[in-house]
Amino acid sequence: MPAVMSQHTMQPPIMGGHTWNAYIAGKLVWPSAKDTVVSIRITTAAGGQVPSMLPVNGSVQLAAVATYGDGHTETHTTEGVAWRSLDTGVAVMDGATLRWVHGGTALVTATVNGFTSAALSVACVWAPESITVSPNPVLVRVGESVDLTIRVLPAAASQDVTVSIDDETIAQVAKTAGGGISLTGLAPGGTALALQAGDKRARVPVTVSEAVRPNLWPAGSLPVSNAGVTFSDAGGGRVRVAGSSTGYAIYSATGGLDGAGEYTIADGEGFNGSLLYMQVKAGGTTVLGPATKTATLTAAQAERVQCQIVVAPGLTGDTTVTPVIRKL
Repeated sequence: MPAVMSQHTMQPPIMGGHTWNAYIAGKLVWPSAKDTVVSIRITTAAGGQVPSMLPVNGSVQLAAVATYGDGHTETHTTEGVAWRSLDTGVAVMDGATLRWVHGGTALVTATVNGFTSAALSVACVWAPESITVSPNPVLVRVGESVDLTIRVLPAAASQDVTVSIDDETIAQVAKTAGGGISLTGLAPGGTALALQAGDKRARVPVTVSEAVRPNLWPAGSLPVSNAGVTFSDAGGGRVRVAGSSTGYAIYSATGGLDGAGEYTIADGEGFNGSLLYMQVKAGGTTVLGPATKTATLTAAQAERVQCQIVVAPGLTGDTTVTPVIRKL
């Protein structure tokens, strides 16, 4: 800090052959090279390189290594140095210790003898703030699996999540080949997923329902035209029904069922009451139909049945139905 008077720099006074100096506000008016800081390097307190990243709730002790005009260096931690965090919302200086506050980039400077260092940049890791799961809630049948999409917010936070299931007799979770999480239903019932990322937790309800029983509707020969109506294969077990019925138009498929037991046709799709309906005959007798969608069949009845789609007289249309018969 040279002395200036009338826009002229004043040189230090010389008295008795000696150069004299003075202090103003604790600083030399005419600092010498040994008192003049020309650069500052920020290190750890142990003299190492400062980590480029500060973990959640982490901290690091710093030191300022000041180089003076005469070439000597001095290391300052708390005495003789002023520390400053340029964004205290991200990190703060506690003495010579840099402490994590929030995710972002921390910039820190050190000032020694009026000289301020270049800002040191340290990335502060983002802490998880919430966990999202899709689907939510999780609905799955016994024997089926569903892939879960799990995200930690903000996106910059670590995506590492611990996942567990409350009742492992109802469902289980496992990592997929792609690193995701898959949930498989084991037994009917309700349970919950428990997830944790950092100190954030989440719970997702899980419901496992009975497995879908197989469709025992026998395969028939299509297309078939009958009484003005054409029945044709629509793929995936569906049948296209098109035309104008001049009488009862019937498509029949004959086959055997799965032994004695209770059967239902209630899961059929696209049917319309007594105009377009399913029926099942055993030994020439109708055992299942619009009025009786569930019935118990003997072993003899189940051995050979006629499964029929029936169009009532005078019906005109073009639609697709899915005939279904299941054993309960």
